Amino acid sequence: MLAWYAVQVWVSREHSVANQLIAKGYETYLPCYVDPLNPSLARRQRPLYPGYVFCHADLCDVRAPVLMTLGVLRFVGNGHHPIAIDNSELGAVRLIASSHQPVHPCPYLQAGERVRIVHGCLSGIEGILVSLDRAPRVVVSISLLLRSIAVEVNSDWLAPIGLAPLPCQFSRPQIA
Repeated sequence: MLAWYAVQVWVSREHSVANQLIAKGYETYLPCYVDPLNPSLARRQRPLYPGYVFCHADLCDVRAPVLMTLGVLRFVGNGHHPIAIDNSELGAVRLIASSHQPVHPCPYLQAGERVRIVHGCLSGIEGILVSLDRAPRVVVSISLLLRSIAVEVNSDWLAPIGLAPLPCQFSRPQIA
């Protein structure tokens, strides 16, 4: 059965792997963006998901040929079992990437997670992410007083604590 799979590849080899897979007859998808912070690379398309290419395939027929492609590391999944990408999630990415709206990678964050504000006038502040609706809110507490305050921030300003404060990092799923 045909499905979309994430294929982990060597970082900076995404375009090459996508082209090789296309040459082998596979449908691929490599969503890209133009980095507005680096004008010297303004014409260069950078992957929205560094280190990954999406491949539309039937794993019963294509797993070995895809894995033998230069630059491919593995299929993303649970243990040694590749897991198909949810069609609605990939559909949303495709719609956003083709919308001509500004788009760029950002950290994967969940409500309840400890975060650090890494950009803007509040840079360096740590707290708990309590909302992703509209503008994300970060709660900062004074434990001695048992009191907290919440501040709305731009989602681009946040990074999970424990990761280096770069705006284009992702939590990595288990890989097959």
